[in-house]
This record gives sequence, C-alpha cells and structure tokens, in this order.
Amino acid sequence: MIKKSALELVKSLNLKSKIQISKISENLNWSRNTVKSKLQSLIDSKVVENFSIIVNPNILNQDYIFIFIKTNPQESQILTELKKIPQVVMIDGIFGEYSLITKCVFNTKDEFNEMLRKFDLIISSYSKFKKYRIVEAIKIYKINGINLIDKSKINIKFDDIDYEIIRVLKNQKFKYQSTYDISKKLKNDKNIEISQSAVYKRIKYLEDNNVILRYVIKFYPKLIDYHGKFILMLKPKDPREYEEFASSILQKYREIKEIYRTGEVFALLCIVRVKEIEDYGKLLLDLYKTNKIEDTYSYFILDEQYPTSFPIE
Repeated sequence: MIKKSALELVKSLNLKSKIQISKISENLNWSRNTVKSKLQSLIDSKVVENFSIIVNPNILNQDYIFIFIKTNPQESQILTELKKIPQVVMIDGIFGEYSLITKCVFNTKDEFNEMLRKFDLIISSYSKFKKYRIVEAIKIYKINGINLIDKSKINIKFDDIDYEIIRVLKNQKFKYQSTYDISKKLKNDKNIEISQSAVYKRIKYLEDNNVILRYVIKFYPKLIDYHGKFILMLKPKDPREYEEFASSILQKYREIKEIYRTGEVFALLCIVRVKEIEDYGKLLLDLYKTNKIEDTYSYFILDEQYPTSFPIE
C-alpha cells in the first residue's frame, strides 16, 4: 500500500497550470527537498511513469476508437507489436469473448487508415483467431476524470505547430520541458523554427481556451490502491435521452472517468475506476435506480499495460 504522504503528492500532481515544485511544496507544507525526494521515490518504484498533459479531444477534432481483440496468452507477439503503434494509448487484458481492448487516438483519417493497416498485419501474422471488433466513439463527454465543454461553445484556431507542441508536452519523462527545450526539440525533430516566446504564447493560448485541460503525471492506478477498472457499456431505455443521460447523470459520478457515445446497441461506453471491486456493484445498482437503463454489459480489466492519469479523491 502506498504511504499516505506519497498519495498526497500524487493528488497534487494534477493541476490546471504547469506543475511547479515550489507551489506543491507550499500547498503541502513540505520542503522542496522533501517534495523532490518523494517524487523520485515514486519514479524509482515505478508508480509514476512520466509527466504529461490532458487535452480536449473535441476541440482538437481527435477521433477515438476502441478495438477488442480475440487472442490468447501464447500470442504475446501481438502485445509487443501493438505497443509499437503510436496511436495506441491504452492496452488492457479483459475477460470474455475478447482478450484485449485497446484505445486508439488519431488526428486524421490518413492516420486511422495507416493504423488499421498495421492492425490487420499484426492480427494476420500473429493471431490464431484473426478476429477483432472496432467500436468508434461518436462523441466524448468525459476524459481522464474531466467533464468536457461542449465544442460548439468554443471557437479557436490552431495549426500543425500547436499539435507538435502538444506532442512534446504529452511525453516529458521526468522533467517538464521549458520553452527553450520545446523550441529546440521542434527544431531537431521537425525542423520547425520557433522562438521561446512564441512557444510560450502558443501554450498560454491553448491553456486559456481549454485545449490543455490539466498538467498531470501518468501513474499505475493499482499501485495507488485503485484495484478495479471496468469497461461499462450502457443501453438507455430511450434513445432520445442518450445525450441527457450522459451529460446530466453519468458525468456526476467520480468513479466514471471517461464517457463515450458509440454507434453500438449499448451506445454509451464508460471507463470506471474503483478502489475496491465491490464498489463497482454499488455503482451499477445506483445507476439502475435512475430508471433510465434498459441493460448493461461489463468487462473487468485484468491488467493494464500503460499508465494513465485522473484526479485522485
């Protein structure tokens, strides 16, 4: 079990603005050296994977899909190859007809087609079953524990340089990139010439317009005592109430970290996090008490291959 002080630090590393050791030190009433030491301990013990950001996929026009894959433990090469695909941001082992579920994020249709080509190659090369199922997210209501603002209420402009800045901010290892670091990396990686001040202005613009939602750390939930992760698929009684049910009821539950509308019969897909497995049953009972649900289907997550981030209660 993670120490209470370390858990407080994990809670503190999820902020609207760029994470600063001095600010965390002040908020927790710890010395800067204590904060640094405890953070290093979390890194060394593999609780924390890297610094990152949470972005609003609706504003960025990013598409999300879930791919369920039928495989078996002897086909480990499938997992190895899936991890090489940059658009794959989640890989979980599950119970049921399918053995793996992946979450994939892409910015363009070309990216999607290329990713699908890679999936076809991996499945045809390494899978005995050669079977997978794609579930496309039509709308996203909640991501990483954060309720999303309706895209129609926001009108901003961004370009390829903004996407590249976001790419750098999302993968920062154990040191937040300065504007100088980002400027240098864009030059080295993409041959993009941009000054430090221009980088700062672009980041500030993305923050002010709710494109960058949080500065976070990515961690492994089981290591901070979140033992239950579920994929919950819901079929509301009345299709006319999908929107209201997702935005007015589901968004209120802190256990429900992500909410997607899909084109499936079970049209709402949720990612649920609970500290104890029994808490998931309580959540289901509470949802049925709304008298809005016709049926549900649940997948229990056996293991997570990638870290994640969400606000800790």
